[in-house]
Amino acid sequence: MKAQLISSEIYYRFTQVLHGGATVILDAGYGDSSQTWDSIVHSVQKLASVFIYDRAGTGKSSKSINPRTSLFIVKELKELIEKASVPPPYILVGHSFGGINMRVFASTNPDTVVGLLLLDTPPTTYKENFLPTMPSSFQKAYTEQFTSEGNYEEYHSSLQLAHHSPIRESIETFILAAGNKNLYTTASQQLWNKLQMEEADFFTNCTFFIVENSSHYVHHDQPDHVINAIKGLIEKKRET
Repeated sequence: MKAQLISSEIYYRFTQVLHGGATVILDAGYGDSSQTWDSIVHSVQKLASVFIYDRAGTGKSSKSINPRTSLFIVKELKELIEKASVPPPYILVGHSFGGINMRVFASTNPDTVVGLLLLDTPPTTYKENFLPTMPSSFQKAYTEQFTSEGNYEEYHSSLQLAHHSPIRESIETFILAAGNKNLYTTASQQLWNKLQMEEADFFTNCTFFIVENSSHYVHHDQPDHVINAIKGLIEKKRET
């Protein structure tokens, strides 16, 4: 296993399976480090090569002078996996904001990507269609949380970029949405589910599933669902 800080001081761990196949790349939610994947990473490593990392400004990685938008984050990730000699094809797994990054990566690097798994990733119309329906206290806390990586404007520019980033039909996509979000009323949860289903329509080749007993951190609350989804993407790749 490789574990180091490269020249740009981005921390990563790459476990390579010698028999080949796809490489699973895991991207955490906003402000989270790669430790968030501890609940699934050892199981996934039994299935395929695995790459996890701390985005600039999180975990063990230093900050970047680049804007903290998905456009620059994906460029930094692409440079990192090339320097680390991480072989394609890739199965991309992103939680929350990490899912936005992975959507942009899949759109801009379609020849290297065979699978995409989004874990309770915010709908790209969150600011317009969901946030205004929530109480003012929730809206205030939401907009004030963006301090550890990008700011509020950078975050939502990333959502807009993902909204306009088409995914190639050949990229198998799974969406797992949390069915028991913290602090959500029944009406809010139903709206969240509706927007997630609408987001699934964005993809030509997509399987959508609501994980009823999970909060936002699906990989913590229901790790088997996530592992099985990754396994399904790996098996699909082997069939092609």
